[in-house]
Amino acid sequence: MNGKYVGYVAGEDPLHGFLSMIMRDRLGVPVPRPAFRVFRLSGSNEVYAYEEEFSSVKIICKFYGTRFGINLDKADWMARQEYDCLKTLRRYDLVGSPHHVIRPLGHSRDINAVLAVEYYPGEEFSHAIARATHDGDDAHLYWRLKALAYFLATQHIRTANGTPVDFDPDCRYFDTILRTLTNARRIGQNRQHRMGAIGA
Repeated sequence: MNGKYVGYVAGEDPLHGFLSMIMRDRLGVPVPRPAFRVFRLSGSNEVYAYEEEFSSVKIICKFYGTRFGINLDKADWMARQEYDCLKTLRRYDLVGSPHHVIRPLGHSRDINAVLAVEYYPGEEFSHAIARATHDGDDAHLYWRLKALAYFLATQHIRTANGTPVDFDPDCRYFDTILRTLTNARRIGQNRQHRMGAIGA
């Protein structure tokens, strides 16, 4: 298990009941008295892996509440949005090899807007980048990028419905980002105009 071991989930913690319910009802693994080891994972959100001690079942949880502070409604909306998106993608047969979208297992607004998903073994993309930047293993990163491109192409083909795409909102957002970067002196006027021409 990648991540830093930080202890066990207390039996009286609501998260313990949430994880126990997922194991029993969603994964079909009844354990009379489950004990969950906790591992802190790296990521843009607060992400933890939970490994049940007796069955070795693993569950990944992302907590959105920390990211959005006191706005628990927004955090819960984000967790539910990701939950629904994962369910939708899996309906397009993006399950198993070679393209696997992880299975959403549950979410709870009251537990820091948590989203629980299945644990799926594999290399994190950041590790492939590190292998290239630190160890010079460009071939491995190229292979992973090809796999990612194949997945994205497959996802596009399976979800395309013939409806034209309106790029105007994205272009307006792109222009806003360019203005922000220019005002913050992160890019110059020439680059802003060139990138604006590309986005137009």
